[in-house]
Amino acid sequence: MSPERPDPSEHPCYTGEHAKFVKLHLPIGGRCNIHCRFCESGLEHEGQTADYPGRTLRTLTPDEIERLLRNARRECGRVDVVGIAGPGDPLANWKETRTALEITAETAPEAKRCLSTNGVWLERHLPELLRLIHSLTITVNTLNPDTAAHIYDRAVTEDGEVLTGPEAARWIVERQERALDLLADEPYLLKKVNFVLIPDVNEDDVEEVAKRAADAGFHAMNVIPLRPGGELKDHRPPTCRELSRARDRAERHLPVMRRCQQCRADVLHCHGRPRLIWDLLEEGD
Repeated sequence: MSPERPDPSEHPCYTGEHAKFVKLHLPIGGRCNIHCRFCESGLEHEGQTADYPGRTLRTLTPDEIERLLRNARRECGRVDVVGIAGPGDPLANWKETRTALEITAETAPEAKRCLSTNGVWLERHLPELLRLIHSLTITVNTLNPDTAAHIYDRAVTEDGEVLTGPEAARWIVERQERALDLLADEPYLLKKVNFVLIPDVNEDDVEEVAKRAADAGFHAMNVIPLRPGGELKDHRPPTCRELSRARDRAERHLPVMRRCQQCRADVLHCHGRPRLIWDLLEEGD
């Protein structure tokens, strides 16, 4: 892609104007390289369709990706944004993710291609990734290893070593710090940081993450309320006041998104009308 300065107004996640755009999520790859204690992303069980970030009925094959893109273009007139954000981490499923991005570039060249990752494997894949995407989101819930130990309990290195407990937490923070350093040198990439607000765990870390992202040239931050799940299924979500306070603190350093829809990994937003992709996939060409 030829370098051009990124424009946040061309992406619904930055503007919040979802009705103006056609945004398609492609569910690619189920493997993840870290384990968040609150996470319930992944494949659905027994055909459930819970409205939960990262959930999907299943993942797509390459042939299905092409057919889905063609049908979405026919149904909605165009495709503005194609995102990959689950069910696993896209960089832990790099072969499948790269194939999906290449198919998107060929089938819907007008679409902005974006990817959401935890960033721990970013260094290995960044050079190739920069040729394939317009926008990158990295989720950083803390830069404090002690806090991280309450959020993460497992990680897998690029060499396949499994880390657990505080060692995993320290490694995740170190790798995310490295990812932020690398992204500071990429002015032609639209960059956003996500932060899951967990009351009584990381509320004091939001401003540090915001400042660090701003220093790395990020364009926006999304402070997301905890949706209790996994090991934290009984943990309370933040109150509206706590969420607003955290966003205000982050906004001292960079723009903050306040209209995130916390999308599933298998959803199409067609001019403001969300639907799952699966019926569209079955429609004939």
